[in-house]
Amino acid sequence: MKEPSFDNWTIIFLLFSFLGFITSILIQFQNGQNRIGKFLISLLLVLFSLTLVDYVLYWTRYQIYFPHFAGLSGFFFLLFGPIVFLYVESVQKHSINSRSLLHFIPFCTAMLIHIPYLIQAANQKKFNMVYGVPKESFYFIFFQIITWFSIIQIFSYGILIYNMRKAFSEFILIKNWIIMLCIGLCGIAFSFLIYKLFVAFGILTLEWDYMIAFSMVVFILIITVVAFLKPYVFDDLMPKIREKKYESDFSTQSNAPRDEKATIGSFTKYKNSPIDWKTSKELAEKLDRLMTENTLWRKNDLRLNDLAIKMELQKEYISQIINEQFKMNFFEFVNRYRIEEGKALIKNSDKEVTLIEIAYIVGFNNKVSFGKAFRAYVNMSPIEYKKSFKKSEAPHKTSPAS
Repeated sequence: MKEPSFDNWTIIFLLFSFLGFITSILIQFQNGQNRIGKFLISLLLVLFSLTLVDYVLYWTRYQIYFPHFAGLSGFFFLLFGPIVFLYVESVQKHSINSRSLLHFIPFCTAMLIHIPYLIQAANQKKFNMVYGVPKESFYFIFFQIITWFSIIQIFSYGILIYNMRKAFSEFILIKNWIIMLCIGLCGIAFSFLIYKLFVAFGILTLEWDYMIAFSMVVFILIITVVAFLKPYVFDDLMPKIREKKYESDFSTQSNAPRDEKATIGSFTKYKNSPIDWKTSKELAEKLDRLMTENTLWRKNDLRLNDLAIKMELQKEYISQIINEQFKMNFFEFVNRYRIEEGKALIKNSDKEVTLIEIAYIVGFNNKVSFGKAFRAYVNMSPIEYKKSFKKSEAPHKTSPAS
């Protein structure tokens, strides 16, 4: 028997298995509340990574040192389809019911049948690695059945998931993500099928043997890239998008048009966003309540990312909500609250409170910035506003009727 050793490909596969483990952990720290979806994607990455490790141990002949791990990953193929299917279902419905556990019956059944083999002594398993499992034995036949069943099952789930894309027809970005998962899943099934055919015809080479592992590497890479470049797929948006009833309409002080279609048309840059108009309006109400109840504008270094963290959304979505519903950019949005409180303080403050103190109270760093923002919002300076307010009160105070 040859000595265990690595080649370039097995090193690459091992590195990508580590990438899968790391990404599965980092996904859990992504913003968003779809915990079920994040868990399922992380679980999928862990299974891919464990399978790659198992393959690397086999190709490098280090598997002889880990006999109880040998062949276990073959049953993971029974989990790939159900996990991706339930992930898509969780994105759409935000939940999965108890009947969803039925998807795991094939895996559980296979593992129960496999228990006698799992509990075999290490020496027996090492013997099987060196000389192979007899072709007439039950477990050799059982492994062949599981292999072909896995291929058919993965293809079936791929078709099922592809048909589920219609539920996301209004949201191109999420729809494309679902299609990518479907293609990746079918790619693994196709690689597995080619592998089995090459084995059957006796034309399998080591390079083709790497094909299944390579398809998993591509899948891990896709999920990793999407997790960091388009993390919205892990946000809890679909329940809001699908919700038909809203407790109340949100109204702002801006001159937003009431025609939703016209407004949506004016913001074509958000046409591919997973947040539609109604969801944006609902989230705007939540954002306004968050600002008002916590007086966040008083924080002079308030940033868009601060609001994103508190809203548990990506900052791109917060920017969209502010643009669409308030017709402002982020700084105009924050300054509006500051100026409104500044106006109230000017009206109600005594002579001892200066304008610079008011500026600091409401979140400005200096009097100049306060003055510019105040003029832009009220069309007069803070001093002019203070004088005009006093003039409007004077007749009232001297009126005999008072």
